[in-house]
Amino acid sequence: MRLYLIALFIFAINAAWAQVPVIQNVAPLNAYSNDTIVVTGSGFSASASNLDVWFGPVKGTIISSTEFSIEVKVPVQATLTNIRVTNKTSFTSATAELKFMPSLKTEPFDPSKFAAPLSFNAQQELWDL
Repeated sequence: MRLYLIALFIFAINAAWAQVPVIQNVAPLNAYSNDTIVVTGSGFSASASNLDVWFGPVKGTIISSTEFSIEVKVPVQATLTNIRVTNKTSFTSATAELKFMPSLKTEPFDPSKFAAPLSFNAQQELWDL
């Protein structure tokens, strides 16, 4: 029982002194998949392996991190949601106040990519049912 109480005390002290992440800014708030965004704030980790950045249910790929900023690649499956940063060493997380809006990269409309129209000659009426 004594060992259990000591372990609980050590865990409580660690949790009390652990730095809670705080997100101050996400830039840009609108980006394409695989683009890099920067999350700034405090309570992060200099080691990217100690952090997770979530875009809703999808985890982003962290490129680099410091105690005050995280560079993360926007995942393809990102949705309109608030970004969440989780510090895996302190078991704490923070959520951005503003929503992140992913954009879709598409090609501009090009009518030359369509095939030539087809024409049909029929002895009877053509019905489109």
